[in-house]
Amino acid sequence: MEKFEEFNHSLIQSIDEYMDLYEKNYPNVWCVNKVNLRYVIERELYFSYMSKLEYFYELYIQNKSDEGKKKMQSALSRLIINKPITLENIEPCTVQEIDYLIKGHVKEERLLIFVDGMRLYKYVEKIIEKLRIDIHILLWFKDEELEKYLSLKKIPFSVYSLKHGNEIYASHLQGLSSTNNLTSAIKTLNNLKVSKILTIEGSKPLDQLFCELGNRLGLDTFCIQHGYAPDYASSFKNMSYDKFFTWGDYFSDGFNKYNEHTNFLSVGNHTLEESNGFQSQVKSIGFFLQTNGFFITQDDMEYFLDLIIQTAKQYPNIQVYTREHPRFAQEERVTKLFIDNNILIANQNTHNTSGEVLKMCDVAVSFASSSLVEAIATDTVPLFLNTFNLKIFDNFIDKSGALMAYTFQEAANIIDKLVEDDAFFIETKEKISLTKPYICSSVAGESLLQIVNEIQG
Repeated sequence: MEKFEEFNHSLIQSIDEYMDLYEKNYPNVWCVNKVNLRYVIERELYFSYMSKLEYFYELYIQNKSDEGKKKMQSALSRLIINKPITLENIEPCTVQEIDYLIKGHVKEERLLIFVDGMRLYKYVEKIIEKLRIDIHILLWFKDEELEKYLSLKKIPFSVYSLKHGNEIYASHLQGLSSTNNLTSAIKTLNNLKVSKILTIEGSKPLDQLFCELGNRLGLDTFCIQHGYAPDYASSFKNMSYDKFFTWGDYFSDGFNKYNEHTNFLSVGNHTLEESNGFQSQVKSIGFFLQTNGFFITQDDMEYFLDLIIQTAKQYPNIQVYTREHPRFAQEERVTKLFIDNNILIANQNTHNTSGEVLKMCDVAVSFASSSLVEAIATDTVPLFLNTFNLKIFDNFIDKSGALMAYTFQEAANIIDKLVEDDAFFIETKEKISLTKPYICSSVAGESLLQIVNEIQG
């Protein structure tokens, strides 16, 4: 996609420059009682832009880079409705209350885990089962399915509600960074008497808010990698966790460049299973469905479905699997298409993690997806569909030995070669196996044990 990387970097640079300038004119403008809200606010701004991505991207490419950047900075200023929080414009009683709450925090041996829906809870469930300390789950919003599940499991939980609006990605600075939410967040930590916090991925403004508060209160702050960030963004910069658990050194090295105050530990991916050994022929192919949006159009999805059906028809002796995107239910017509062509559907109900599906596959195909990164750890050959022609994946492809196709026809040709040319399939697997420890240092029990030991201390 033309100039997208340029646009994204310019957006991040514009936010950084704006924040630096404001801080220069108003020293300590982002700090309230030594709680630094700057990087909470940066995330709010970044996600405000990304929620209007199509508009700002078009604005950018219609102008020369410098002019586009000026327009973005102007739009950035308009997003800020009110003057950001300063000690001067906070009521004295609020300052005193925050100070009182911070000084009054009492810690017990308890871990608070922040969860956004069933999918993320399932990601850390094995960790929760192994930990031998008290645990409390904090839900970002009400979720009847997950609340019922936690109740049956007898796991303590509560729902955190924003005091200003219902949007997690607030469109201006009076959302997550408001003093109402600051006091509410501190009260949450105080009431639960936690000594440790764990966030998943760490990219949300709320993640950063509680991380900053955790540091201020002297809590142990942890974060665990969940997705794949091929390019740095405001949501993956300036984190300050005591320990951030990554899949491997590839990610630790990448994150470390932009997060000097976080200690990155390469512990592997605990949700993945050990591989089934080295296969010399392709006997199964998995297609991981995505959702259409800014990058992946509806036409792209239809072409992807055609590729799946074509593969199943062309190679009836090879088992073809599909896995629906965990956030979106599959259309009935798509399900019927798969059933009619003897394609096995790995739904969430039968396979809760991508790792369980990957273990059944010799080849995995999708648009840029975390599942394809995980494929390397399970000795599955990943084929990236980069029909949007983004360059941000090039480094990973170069380092990992994964395959990439820029058109659906090219993807079909690569699948043909993997299936029909055993030597090419074996050669590709051997390249991937050499990079596997760098991408994912360990899996399953070994990874799980490292994470549990680090959290328990």
